[in-house]
Amino acid sequence: MVTGQLTIMERPAVADSLASGPVAAAPPRSGLPGSPTALLAHARIVLAEAAMADDPGERFRLAHLAALRVAAALFAERGRPARTRRRLINAWELVRTVAPEFAEWAAYFAIGAPVRAAVEAGATTAVGQRGADDQLRAAQEFLALVEGSLSSAGPGQSVTGPRVSSAHAAPLAS
Repeated sequence: MVTGQLTIMERPAVADSLASGPVAAAPPRSGLPGSPTALLAHARIVLAEAAMADDPGERFRLAHLAALRVAAALFAERGRPARTRRRLINAWELVRTVAPEFAEWAAYFAIGAPVRAAVEAGATTAVGQRGADDQLRAAQEFLALVEGSLSSAGPGQSVTGPRVSSAHAAPLAS
């Protein structure tokens, strides 16, 4: 996983083709390995590992991967684009389609994908302490918002975008 795209193992609810277009509803699932509940639980575990990581690159990488798990929970709960043609789609682009209220979050995490890829490739100066801490806080907040969204209001509810100050953060609308 290098650019924010989910592999077959990481996108259980969207293992078939992903294409732009209307969204097909996913059947409600819980407790199964690819269920929203299980994906959110795994995201919490990965975030705990990130919080304990001393190396900023590892903390950033783990926080970003946790955010991808949270996105996967959204896909598992809300559905996937209807089949029109087979093509891979970036997870953060898919978040904008399936859960447009999280578009600012998707933009923020999409900007972090190349940083995570650089860390995974062995770059030791790709991210500093502040950037890693910002990524961790953003992933924790994203998790909390998605959990709240999936347990209550559902699609369409307005949510606030990430409020972080790292160098890779996207500009935020007021």
